[in-house]
Amino acid sequence: MNRLRAAAFAVVFLSLAWITAPRLMEVMREAAGLAGSRPEQRRERLFAPFYASVKRIDEIIPKDEPLALVLGQPADSGTGLFFNYYAFPRRTKLYFGLEPYRIDPSGPRRIVRMDGRRSAEARLMPYDAVRAEEIGRDHVVRDFGFGEAGRDFVVPIVSSGDGPAPDTYTTEGVLQNSGETTAHVALRINPSGRQAHVELRPGERRAWNDVVYQLFGALDVGWMEIHSDQPVLAGFYFVSRPSRDADRVQFARFFQRARIDVPVGGRLWVLNPHERELAVRLNGGEHQLPPRSLIPLVWVGGAELVAEDEWYAFVSWRDRGGKTYFRWVGQP
Repeated sequence: MNRLRAAAFAVVFLSLAWITAPRLMEVMREAAGLAGSRPEQRRERLFAPFYASVKRIDEIIPKDEPLALVLGQPADSGTGLFFNYYAFPRRTKLYFGLEPYRIDPSGPRRIVRMDGRRSAEARLMPYDAVRAEEIGRDHVVRDFGFGEAGRDFVVPIVSSGDGPAPDTYTTEGVLQNSGETTAHVALRINPSGRQAHVELRPGERRAWNDVVYQLFGALDVGWMEIHSDQPVLAGFYFVSRPSRDADRVQFARFFQRARIDVPVGGRLWVLNPHERELAVRLNGGEHQLPPRSLIPLVWVGGAELVAEDEWYAFVSWRDRGGKTYFRWVGQP
């Protein structure tokens, strides 16, 4: 029995040796190559490019400034701990995703992003870039409906920003050139004045899941003008990403007089498309709207609005579950 057991152990040992020998030899070669190296050199060879990125970040940021370590997935927790170890005695704070960082009022100003799915390095990134990375290519809206083709559109509200946690808002949109020549499209967000340009080849369709950030490179909220040198098709949706709610945005058609009902807890938004101030009378009271502005007015009930020049207005409100609704003037 003992001979049989010894023979069995010998077979298992030889099998394991056969399987692991190549890796064992590789480890031995690595160890031999590191013999006599300083600890710093060993880290650089064994943990590159991660260790090199930690050193780079630690060198460019003042030593007394804390860092937020925002992880992309649970599997990155080890990487976060290694960063904390290598950057010691710098203070760091670990976050499993962007949401915990966003709701932390004492969170460090600078973010170090660690997401092994996208990069082997630790990356110093601004908040908006991390936000865009977490949103990725995910589209809430799958089927954009089009109205008639046109050269000029006014989208009364576009947004890329965050509300009270966990609210995160984007505007999803699409432009399509159904013509036979290239369409040159100019876009502008007001009141910030940010501008972007898009070229659409004949038959080309471009869609964005965060129009404001992807086209203008910033978190912003306002209204958007679109001007094309030939007719294009367009569609836009206001999206709440956590709840995956999407409301189609109706293009503005300006007027001088309107009656609007505002529910309790709602907001009345008034849009001035002009380069000058515009006086709007709300049930007898007058409001001065800054040039090219979008202003929320506090109001409940029926509102009679009158101005001497064209403007636009709409209403937004939220239900108890946090879903956002819109009522566009001219839409039932």
